[in-house]
Amino acid sequence: MARILIISCNLATEPSPVFPIGAAMVTAAVRAAGHEARLWDPLAEAPALAEAAAVAAEYRPDLIGLSIRNIDNTSSTGFRD
Repeated sequence: MARILIISCNLATEPSPVFPIGAAMVTAAVRAAGHEARLWDPLAEAPALAEAAAVAAEYRPDLIGLSIRNIDNTSSTGFRD
């Protein structure tokens, strides 16, 4: 059994923050396969690199997975990439 930390890398809050559905699905699949898994979402907790490092240091995972959402903000009225 492995300890796996899944980190959602999305920091976009416009047009609105979104739940990391893909990362949650991967976390659930990892657990269903018999591993221990934790999902860290910076939008739900603390969006800082230092916080991600602290979570990893505390959890001590064997593996870290990064979930990368589309890189633009998906807003047709105020597009930013």
